[in-house]
Amino acid sequence: MARKHLMSWEGAPNYRWVKMYKGVRYRVTCEELGAMVYTQEASARLANKWWEKKKAEIDGPSPVAQVLNAVEEIPIEKLREIMLRGDAVRKILAELPFVKTDVAREEVERIVGEPVADDLQAVEKLGKVVAQVAEIAPSKGQSLRHHAERFLALTHGECGAMSYREIHDFITSLYGAAGMTAGMDVKELTEARVEAVFLWLKESPLTAPTKKKRWGFFKRLIRYCWETRAIELPRNLDSRAFKFKVQPKAVKTYAATEVRDCIDGLKPRLRLYALLGLNCGMTNVDIGSLRKDQIIGNRLVRKRVKTMRHEEVPTVSYALWPETQQLIKECLSDDPELALTSSDGTPLYNSRFEGMGTRKKDLLALAWKRANVTIPLKAFRSISATLLESHPIYGRYKGHFLGHSPKSIADKHYAAPSPELFDQAVGWLRDQIFRN
Repeated sequence: MARKHLMSWEGAPNYRWVKMYKGVRYRVTCEELGAMVYTQEASARLANKWWEKKKAEIDGPSPVAQVLNAVEEIPIEKLREIMLRGDAVRKILAELPFVKTDVAREEVERIVGEPVADDLQAVEKLGKVVAQVAEIAPSKGQSLRHHAERFLALTHGECGAMSYREIHDFITSLYGAAGMTAGMDVKELTEARVEAVFLWLKESPLTAPTKKKRWGFFKRLIRYCWETRAIELPRNLDSRAFKFKVQPKAVKTYAATEVRDCIDGLKPRLRLYALLGLNCGMTNVDIGSLRKDQIIGNRLVRKRVKTMRHEEVPTVSYALWPETQQLIKECLSDDPELALTSSDGTPLYNSRFEGMGTRKKDLLALAWKRANVTIPLKAFRSISATLLESHPIYGRYKGHFLGHSPKSIADKHYAAPSPELFDQAVGWLRDQIFRN
């Protein structure tokens, strides 16, 4: 049975993985791994992948890996031509730029599934496997991996770093799912394969919203392959039978006394995070991205970070409560741009692309978890939105408070929110939380 962890875990305050190998100690932190949560469970898979890659770099490619990598570089048409000319094994191996007797026999035995007597026989048996693969393998331009990588390349940069990571991780998880492989001919994405992927997702332990989102990713990949004329569009792709029903979850509510007690027990920095959620509907990414030029006198003027590139998203001007203003002054950073940073002057939240990969850092969530706060940080935004919804007049400003784009024709084209009424709504929120 494979080991669950390939490295040893070191918790607080380091939050890193360690491995001693060939007399050298290797370390990698949760931040370097891009883990969303700095725990052993949340970062174990990333640590395993990191070590496998690092070990491969240290050891160098095995002779068998050299064979397979070299074969990949030979055009499939050329491999087939060699086979048709006869003496396929010898001629295929003649194309490979390394000494045959260096092949690791145990690796070949694993690949071919039977013992070999010596290195020469190992090479011959491996060559036969290569020849068999050459007979059935699609050209690189028609493999699932080829089209998936092109699809991901087009998606890269068109969405946020974390959204791209989610799409990337799901698409690559398809290799080995529902009978698929990275090298399979993309033309095998037929109606039967669509049904198999749907059933695979349906039987997975994921939540219904996650299943629905990933099913959407798969459909986007299929449509991309169709748009490039690589496949015929499967007739059942939009079948009503292939739907994931998502029941809306009830919004958890909190009594004003519970909110006050929670805030009173927080240290100033954490209390400010909670107040920014209550006063301005801010989330982790909003707080971590807050700029000094967005704080104008006793007001905070901003677009929601998640959708700030959307033209229809409003720029909202929030009247800051006295408690919020005071804590902003106390916690204001020395950074020329960011209003709030860590004690080391680094951003509190950062998600970015690194080449074709992504990295994320969320010091707010980490601090909140370490403090063991009874109310989740993201809940403070919903607490104020729920209170607004309960008011017969101010309820219509709920979407504006959350920074959502207007939905109705009137809101989009004719009726702008009243700044005076919105200020009154924000002031009323403070009364509900601190004076009830």
